[in-house]
Amino acid sequence: MRRLAPFALLAALLLAGCGFQLRGAVDLPPEMARTYISGLEERDALLLELERQLRSAGAEIVQSRAVASAELRVLGLRDTRRVLTVGGDASVQEYELATTVSFDVRGTDNEFRRERVTLTVVRDMTFDETNVLGKGGEEVLLREEMRRELAWQMVSRLQLR
Repeated sequence: MRRLAPFALLAALLLAGCGFQLRGAVDLPPEMARTYISGLEERDALLLELERQLRSAGAEIVQSRAVASAELRVLGLRDTRRVLTVGGDASVQEYELATTVSFDVRGTDNEFRRERVTLTVVRDMTFDETNVLGKGGEEVLLREEMRRELAWQMVSRLQLR
């Protein structure tokens, strides 16, 4: 155990030196204490992740605009997939997956507002025509991870300035 201590210290110093930081808690504006989220379907992965992250930042997620102090409005959500590379036999080898979200925030009984923001997350995915089912499952998992990343970016954009 004592032999590992210098290595752990070295690893901590290297991580600190490269700028690595853990994602910390978000400090939301007080106007977002009771937030209503609109523009997403009930079981959308982005909605579920947004709710989770807003709750962990101290906001209460309400189900009615009437009792909300702020409304987070998702104005657009789009998934795209485009061919990234093609092999010598003209078969697709890689796709680029992108998910884009546009949103703003409006206070319901106050002047609070955050202007429209558009965020995009992009991932590359290799494709193998002999494993179409497996790659389909991989795409679903990548899309879920992309929505988690977008939710984190959205909430971090809402921090106190």
